Order: sequence, then structure tokens, then C-alpha cells
Amino acid sequence: MSEVRRKEHRLKYYDYSKSNYYFITINTHDKKDIFGIIEKDKMILNDAGNKLNELIPTIFDNGKAEIVVFQIMPNHIHFILEIKKDGAIKLSSAIGYFKSIATKELKIKPLWTRGYYDRVIRDEKEYNNEYNYIVNNPYRDKYKW
Repeated sequence: MSEVRRKEHRLKYYDYSKSNYYFITINTHDKKDIFGIIEKDKMILNDAGNKLNELIPTIFDNGKAEIVVFQIMPNHIHFILEIKKDGAIKLSSAIGYFKSIATKELKIKPLWTRGYYDRVIRDEKEYNNEYNYIVNNPYRDKYKW
């Protein structure tokens, strides 16, 4: 049986340990609604969602990276991650660390899908677009734009 190959979305020759902003999406395992529900265009967090919400600002307390803005959704999370200094941490290591800490603290296994989606934010316009997408995601999710 042949192995399924994932579509490569990474920028060729880009250094993912470079100081920059990255748009990240991570889905829950089997896209299960683990963190709450959307009601009247707002995300209503349940206990797991509230715990993750409190945890996120503390995850990268080592100064290597920072989650600038995030939105927890029922079955995924969006955030902008800033790698603070060139070479301080690779993006894949930062995401692995995030997933590991969240899984340990929430005590839900499996919690996340194997992979994640990332996008290098290249300029201020892209940053603003991704920021607004994250903040408005509960509203957008309701209407499935």
C-alpha cells in the first residue's frame, strides 16, 4: 500500500527559525469540538477552552517566541506566533512545544492532529489581514465563508 504524501505548503529555501510573524492553525484530533461552541457570533469556551485560554499567554515564557493574538474555536485554534530572535527556535519546534504543553495541561489525549498549517507573514498588510481573520473567526465560522 502506498503512503499518502502531504501537499507541501512551505516556502522553499525559507529559514523557519528566522525572526518573524507566522500565522498558525492547529486542528483538534478528528476535528472534535473540544473547546466550546459558537453562540450568537461569539466563541463560548467550556472548561477545556477556558483552561487553554489561561495557558496560552504562559506557554512561551522563555523569550524565544510569543503568541501575539489567538482565537480558540470549537475544534481548532488560530494564532500569530512571533519568533523573537533569528535561530532562537524553529517554527516546528515551537509548535511541537505548544502542542505538548497544552496536551499535558488539559489532560486530553489525543488532543491535536499530527500536523498544522502555517503561513509566513511577509508584511504589515498581511499581518493586519491575518490579525483581523483571527479576531473575527467566530463570526466567519457561523456563515462558513
